[in-house]
Amino acid sequence: METFKSLLGVTLCFTSFTLAEPALDQAEVRIPYGELRSLIEAARPVEQMVPDAALLSARFRVSIEAGKPVLDASFRTASFSNDFQMVPLVGGSVSVASQTPADARILIRDAVLCHALDKQDATTLDVRLLSASEDEWTSLQVPGCPAAVLETGDLGTEHAIGLRIDGKETVVGSNATVALPISGVLVEFRILGSEETREALRPPEPSTWSWQHQVVVVPGEEVLAFRVIARASATGGSGVSASLVLPTDAREIAVTGKDLAVQKVTREEDRSQKVSIAWSTRGLLEREVGIFYQIPRRPLDRKWALHAPSGEEEGGSEARFIVAGVTDLSYEAAGLAGPF
Repeated sequence: METFKSLLGVTLCFTSFTLAEPALDQAEVRIPYGELRSLIEAARPVEQMVPDAALLSARFRVSIEAGKPVLDASFRTASFSNDFQMVPLVGGSVSVASQTPADARILIRDAVLCHALDKQDATTLDVRLLSASEDEWTSLQVPGCPAAVLETGDLGTEHAIGLRIDGKETVVGSNATVALPISGVLVEFRILGSEETREALRPPEPSTWSWQHQVVVVPGEEVLAFRVIARASATGGSGVSASLVLPTDAREIAVTGKDLAVQKVTREEDRSQKVSIAWSTRGLLEREVGIFYQIPRRPLDRKWALHAPSGEEEGGSEARFIVAGVTDLSYEAAGLAGPF
């Protein structure tokens, strides 16, 4: 009898525990928010960022065959996944003549030649391109990549290549190398004939310039700000370089203008300053540049003189000054008009 009671008690206890278990589904668990957030973050799957397929480098080599330009291009592409992706190679007025490897898939998307990839790999493509331009200029729209270079082959002594890179024009001869911007760029090129080549590659001849300046002077509390529109004319030479002498104490000097290739400010032994200007295009004998500088205005000076840039040749420059009116100043000068 005692044994039966014991078994009955165990059975009843087990039955009570079993019946109470479903009630845990409605139970509430309270834990600190920080611990809950840690549990959620630990359970979240880690996402690996995979970069898109990309163009790693582009090298273009221009040569001449049968009097026409031929472009041999070498591209290196990479895909970091097995997804289907398109890598832009080059656009412009060109068409594909041959390629290595032959089974590489070169397609067109948005008027740009693209390399189609569907597996994780790095590939080198060698492509021969022919000009499909209707005029003498062949265009290349080069996408951005870490390393982009344009080279020339052996062009002989009778030919050179005229280049326009983002609108800036230059001429290169045989076996030249030109680095292209990593952000992408529009490149246009054409073959120059023998006369153009001799003219373009011969050393530039100096030009003698006459200058006319229109100078706006803005007095400030500490400086006089000069804003100069400088117009230059020459009767000969190549028209690619010029120099102007600036006031000794000029500072914050800047030069702007079309076709500018180089601007450089130097201080001479006599403490005078000279700005040297170089342009890209030859043969333009009428030029216009903007020159900006400041001259300190010392508080104890009762008067100050106006100085405009001057040409290196004596009497080679003229200037007209326009002074912004300031109520605490008076003005004296030959031929003075105003204040207005």
